[in-house]
This record gives sequence, C-alpha cells and structure tokens, in this order.
Amino acid sequence: MKNLFLSSIAANMVVEFTKIFELNPINTRVAFIPNAADRYPDPWFMINDKNALKKLGYNLDIIDLKEVQDSFLYDRLCKADVIFVAGGNTFDLLNIANESGFLSQCRGRVNDGTIYFGSSAGSVLAAKDISPIRFFDQAPDDMPSTKALSLVDFLPIPHLGNPKYSESFANLFKVSSTIDSIIAFTDFQSLLIHDSFIEIIEQDPLLNEPKDNK
Repeated sequence: MKNLFLSSIAANMVVEFTKIFELNPINTRVAFIPNAADRYPDPWFMINDKNALKKLGYNLDIIDLKEVQDSFLYDRLCKADVIFVAGGNTFDLLNIANESGFLSQCRGRVNDGTIYFGSSAGSVLAAKDISPIRFFDQAPDDMPSTKALSLVDFLPIPHLGNPKYSESFANLFKVSSTIDSIIAFTDFQSLLIHDSFIEIIEQDPLLNEPKDNK
C-alpha cells in the first residue's frame, strides 16, 4: 500500500503526520532529502522542516543526492521508514533526483510501503509530470524531462491562498483545463494518500502559529 503525506510546510504538519501514522519518532528512521533547496543561500524553510522533525525526536539520515547515488543511495533508502523530501525549486529537485537514481529508487521503496513525506517541492515531485509548476518555480532551458515520481495521478500544488503565490495560481488556473487533475492545498493542510484514497488533513488549531515556507 502506498502511503503519502504531501504538505506545503512540513514543519506545520509534522505533529499530524506523527499521529496519523502512529509513529514513535525515536524509533523512526527518516531519509531526509534537502536538495530542492540547494540554490538558496539561506534555505531557512528546509532548516525549519528539519528542526521540526528533530524536535519530535525523529532519527534523521540527511542524504545529499549530489554525494550519495546509485547502490549507496538504495542501501540508505532501504533502511528508512520514511522518505522525506524538502522544499525549494522543483526543477532542481527533479534534475538531481534523475541524475542520482533517486527517482526510480524512491518510487520503488514507496510502492513497497515506505512512507513518503513531501514538503512544497517535495510534494509536487510525487506527480507524474511537473511541467505546470513553471508558474511557481524557475525552470532551466535545457530541462531534459519533467516526468516525476508518478506516485499520484494528479498534480499536487502547495501554498493555496498564500499571497506570495497568488499570481502563480492565477496563471496556472488559466491553463488548468489542459492538466488532467490538480489538487491544491494551503500552508495549513496536507494531502493524506493511502493508495487511491485521498483525504485533506488540517493543522491542529491548538498548535503554534505556523511560519511561511518555500
């Protein structure tokens, strides 16, 4: 059974994630993929997510896809209970995911039952094709392919209602009729996917005020 938790800002939703999957963080190994944030001088949004997981006690294995590839990468993914993919630029993420072998290896692990936890760009990567995300992220001119993980049959779009992305959403919705399916969610929501079952999870209102993210 495929289990995915797709968020806009993982730091806002990590408590709900833990409750839903009934995880004991201290005994849960998380393969943490930070590479979507590589181009940013101050990847505070990725650091916020990492710190939120650490605060709950998760056992993080930080995997830099520029450094760990192929069989070495597969070995570490096989040891993970959760594969966490952080936010940043989705096209950068897809490029390094292809080059390192992560794309196919992650797909295989998730199809075999490893939990996939995405934040922003990491959530978009779960789609079949990320080409419409060009309205949100800068894409390179020589992008070889926009085919992504194909873990879901829709395009997850984070940050719905965030003023920072209002123009991006307006441009996306102009061409939405050419896209098979879109599910957008706010900075206070996540998509919970069990195989073909999809549920929108809301942030617990008793938690602290959430932070913005990328």
